[in-house]
Amino acid sequence: MKSWTWRAVGASAALICGPAAAGDGATSLAMGPVPVGYAAASFESPVAFGASWGSVGIGMVTERQKGDASLSVAAGLGDPDESAGLDVAVVLSSLSDSSLGSGGFGDEGSFSIKLHRNLGGYTAIAAGASAVGQWGGSVFDANNPAGHYLAITRAVFVGEHVLMLSAGAGHNVSNKNGNDNDIFGSASFYLTHWLSVITEYNGFDTNAAVSVAPMAQWLPLTVTLGYVDLLSDHNSSPRFCVAAGLGFRF
Repeated sequence: MKSWTWRAVGASAALICGPAAAGDGATSLAMGPVPVGYAAASFESPVAFGASWGSVGIGMVTERQKGDASLSVAAGLGDPDESAGLDVAVVLSSLSDSSLGSGGFGDEGSFSIKLHRNLGGYTAIAAGASAVGQWGGSVFDANNPAGHYLAITRAVFVGEHVLMLSAGAGHNVSNKNGNDNDIFGSASFYLTHWLSVITEYNGFDTNAAVSVAPMAQWLPLTVTLGYVDLLSDHNSSPRFCVAAGLGFRF
């Protein structure tokens, strides 16, 4: 049981979601070290585990109220066990003309990076930056400020299950609130390696989600469904979002 949690959940599910310059301030990344599926460890907030050399992935997130989606392509470099790993992603903020600003497909976007290191005791640390190197219009730039953060993640074994706990602090972590120094945290409970229940605070919104790898033994596909702004602090009602990603290691 511990083998899949440390290697698979730690390195694969950890990158399913994270902050980036999408239309709603988050995107979906799915990168995995093995050719099978794993549930996600978070929805929008950062986690410290990451990928290693040879890991690549593509992910998409869509929000019902906006009727649009963002697309991410990511790759892993280095070795977080031996020295450090570096995750690099390019994010296209919109697949149509309905996003913030007037950009169509590929006209607005940014980069995200994360430097991470695996420690003993099923723990990892990371430093990351999101929404950097932006391109696009002034409206997009104003609504997606660049952010940076420090994070720590630890896997705790609960019988045959795993509880993944993450916490950290940074500035503009959600790429939404341009003036706050944010504290964030998440908890993901794995019923199995292919099913997790997630609750989190990303520094701006309180979110909840369920993540599943529907074909875990054959395809490295992860699908996460959840509500953003669960307490309706910034909107009249919670926003339903769906994230999906495919990840491979070569």
